[in-house]
This record gives sequence, C-alpha cells and structure tokens, in this order.
Amino acid sequence: CQKKAGTKQVLFVLTADHGVAPIPEEMQKEGFSLARRIIAKPLIKAMNKRIKDSYGIAKIIKGFKANQFFLNNTNIPAQQKENVLHDLKNHLQMQPGIKKVWTRNELSHSYFRSDEIEIFYKNQYNQSRTGDLICMTYPYCFISKHDNGTCHRSPYDYDTHVPLMFYRQGVLKPQKIHPNVWMPQLVPTLAKLLNIPKPASARYRELPGI
Repeated sequence: CQKKAGTKQVLFVLTADHGVAPIPEEMQKEGFSLARRIIAKPLIKAMNKRIKDSYGIAKIIKGFKANQFFLNNTNIPAQQKENVLHDLKNHLQMQPGIKKVWTRNELSHSYFRSDEIEIFYKNQYNQSRTGDLICMTYPYCFISKHDNGTCHRSPYDYDTHVPLMFYRQGVLKPQKIHPNVWMPQLVPTLAKLLNIPKPASARYRELPGI
C-alpha cells in the first residue's frame, strides 16, 4: 500500500472495540474484597423459585445474556406482569455485587447525562433486543455463565479505556491527547484527515488535536 500510494498518503489507525475486566478471583487475592463473580445459573434458579412460590408461574426466566435477563412473557398473565417484574428487580438488587437494575420500560424512559456511566446502558438499549431486566454491577463484579475467565460488559474504565493511535509520516505531529473521547469521533476525524465528506449521520465532532 505504501509503495503504491506513497508513504505520506497512507494513514494508519490503531484502536480496539473494548477493554477487559480483571478476573475477580485475582482481584480478591490482591485485597479487593468486594470483587465478585455472580454465577447466572443459581441466580436464575432462585428467581424462578421466587416467582413460582409467589405467583405459581413456572420457569419465568428463559435466558440470560450480557447482564440482561429475558422472561417467558407468554407465561405471565397481563395483570401480574408489573408485580412480577418488581419482585424480580428487588431480588436482583439485593444480590451482592449488583448496583442497579432497570426494567426494559424504565431504561427506555431514563435520561442520563453524557458524563454519567449509566449512559452506556441507555445507549445500548434496543426495543427489539434488550432484555426485560438489565443489571449494572459494581466495579470488579460481573454476572457470568462461567466459573472462570472474565468479560467486558461494564461501563467502567477498565472496559472502556482503549488505545487510539494515528500515524501518517510527515503529516501528523507526535503528540498525546489526554481528555476522554468517544469512539464515534473517529469517523468524522478520518473524513477530515482524508479530505472526504463525513457521513451524513455522523453526529460527533472530530477528535481534539487533529
């Protein structure tokens, strides 16, 4: 590419789509006593039992993915759904390591400032794909289907701080930019550097220092 276009005509950009959470068991060894792995299977079992005992509805939870629980909505009588969701939400919020729980409706109607970490959950909301209950854990805690390994589904710095480096010989000067930025800023920045129109749907401003 450099040979065909010339060194100064090639722009290199290095970044990543996410970071990664530290393994909670290792964090505990280092003195972070509140670090926790919350295993989904026994949690789902307890949720199912709670609703079966209270409402006579069996197997209320049909799935778990990405800190979200999905309900068997066809099993819930319409007049009981709000109470069922309320009970499940309260149960989840009592679990060690879980900081906040939203129902799908609560999250869709919530408003957060751009500097609040809850905005990450709001930005991920999708009417057709978001679960019925969405959980936010404390730092160094996560809900997992597995009893080992780690994940990358939190709004905390270790999950959201990724490298972003530009290189174009003889064009970009060496510098470091320290303020927090948003990855969607990459799109208009590339357009500016390449002297092409930015996409009509690009809402973010160019990165600082460019």
